[in-house]
Amino acid sequence: MRANKNRYLVYLLLTIMLCCHPTLFAKTTDEVVIDDCRDVYEFKVRKGEIIVNNKITLNYELLKQFKCKIQPSIFYGDNIKFVKSSCSRSNNPEHKSITPDNVFYDDSKACFYDVLLDAKHQRCDAKFERDFTDIHYFSRIFLADEFFIRHKTVKIIIPDELQQFKLINKNFTPNIQVEETHEGNKRIFTYTIISLPAVKVEDNMPNSSQIYPIIMIDGAYASVDELYQWSHNLSQVDTTIPSLKSILLNMPETDNKIDKMKNTYAWVQSNIRYVAFEAGIGKHQPDTPAEVIRKRYGDCKGLALLLKTLLVEQGIDARLVFLGTDKVSCHISEIPSLASMNHVICAAHIDGHTYYLDATSNYIPVGYIPGNIQGVEALIENGASYKLVTLPTLPLESSCDSLHVDLAIVGDALQGTAQRWLKGDMKELLLTAYNEEEKRERSSFTALALNDNSHSMKVNNAHWLDTACDKEWASLQGEIVDENSLSRLDDEIYIELDPDNMTQAIIDTTKREHNYVFPVKCRRVNEVCFTIPDGYRVEKLPSPLSINTSVATLSCSFALTGNKVVFVKSIDITGTQLQRNQIIAWNNNVRKWNEACHEQLVLKPIK
Repeated sequence: MRANKNRYLVYLLLTIMLCCHPTLFAKTTDEVVIDDCRDVYEFKVRKGEIIVNNKITLNYELLKQFKCKIQPSIFYGDNIKFVKSSCSRSNNPEHKSITPDNVFYDDSKACFYDVLLDAKHQRCDAKFERDFTDIHYFSRIFLADEFFIRHKTVKIIIPDELQQFKLINKNFTPNIQVEETHEGNKRIFTYTIISLPAVKVEDNMPNSSQIYPIIMIDGAYASVDELYQWSHNLSQVDTTIPSLKSILLNMPETDNKIDKMKNTYAWVQSNIRYVAFEAGIGKHQPDTPAEVIRKRYGDCKGLALLLKTLLVEQGIDARLVFLGTDKVSCHISEIPSLASMNHVICAAHIDGHTYYLDATSNYIPVGYIPGNIQGVEALIENGASYKLVTLPTLPLESSCDSLHVDLAIVGDALQGTAQRWLKGDMKELLLTAYNEEEKRERSSFTALALNDNSHSMKVNNAHWLDTACDKEWASLQGEIVDENSLSRLDDEIYIELDPDNMTQAIIDTTKREHNYVFPVKCRRVNEVCFTIPDGYRVEKLPSPLSINTSVATLSCSFALTGNKVVFVKSIDITGTQLQRNQIIAWNNNVRKWNEACHEQLVLKPIK
């Protein structure tokens, strides 16, 4: 139960797998359309349990005189029972597990057909049936498909005895009409959809549940209280740790509770690997702390409970915190549902202060809250009850990437040293990427982290100075030789000081349909200190620039201090989502910023 960082394609796949999307395997194409789709969900009570029967009928049409492979499919798993399927162009259904690459284990399976359409206007009909056997996991219905939909009808049938269930529409457009009728003892909600565009996956796009039309199912939990009790009760597992004494002996001895908390958090980060586990009740019930320690890995629930247990054993008031990351489409208080709560962390209360500890982040210290959970709603354990809180939002500079370069002219090149410091999410992102590299490639990675985007400089002796998870800053340094940023013409010298390692790419708007999402809010700063060679002077300093946009501030400046020129380039990402209609203006501002940063420094001999 945790949203993956900056994995927008995986997000799309996971939400589709869990939320009733009928086709996924074929590549999105405008050669095929869904001419008609009938999707029926009927709530039933069987032996005192609420189940939802789902029947889907799809009709595909090939528009052009090409061959095109499609794979009509349906998803099921531990809480979704596959019933039956048929296809007009195939008698061979296949069943496969579909665990995504970055999930350790997932119970999702697919039933699908391989179908080849090879004549214009050729059609294929497919039918599927399944039962949602645990109503808690039936939380939303996605309406869009990977293919353009000409016509679709979604019918939701709810008996009067289940009055607690309500439907909440999200991201609806005018081409979706809703009608509510009453037949016998049943409420019937009919959604008629005309001309629904296909789902499109793009780099840096918002989470699919925040942009595509979905129907949220409210009622599996009567209230936030009931949602909390369900999650809280699942977390009541055996917390005995046989190896507790030896684990605590591995930590520095101290009587200070804050130091104990820091040492314990660092121990979990360093010794237990995070993995995503998405299967049945295991999506929401944590492993026992003893089992997490035995395996040396755990998901967010297991890590949070282990951390809580170790802290409590040392006399610290620690509690689980249930929350929804910034990728969920609704707040817990708005719709008490598993769709609004996808993550678990630990909170420690010491001397009147609450410390939020997310053990799925391996490289951030106590005091920093990952950007994807800042400002979100959370339920903090409080015995049989809970506290509904909003997590703090930290200052922008708490997530920072800072590069300092000292340069001088040696022969026909610029030479010097570079040192880079990172904290917050920027530290987490870079160290995660570094440690995911093969060991033999890590030295190259470190050098590239000090190079420019074109990798045109030579970086020697690149090495990390500090990567400890309990330290606020990580840092690395190296020696650089840049033969491409210096040129001579007669007795004049032309220097370009911009290291160009943070040049913001121009966003391609040719086919883009979605808003653009920056991974994190952060501050990035480059400072270059250039020593003017003896016998030379700076003819003129380039002009400074500062541009304020809706999501960022871009700036650069040049200053003369003694015999040095100090160039500072910075970007403050203050908002994470750039609206589609703002991208052209953003691109123009980025071009101006890049041009200003690339202004050459002209050195002339002193006469």
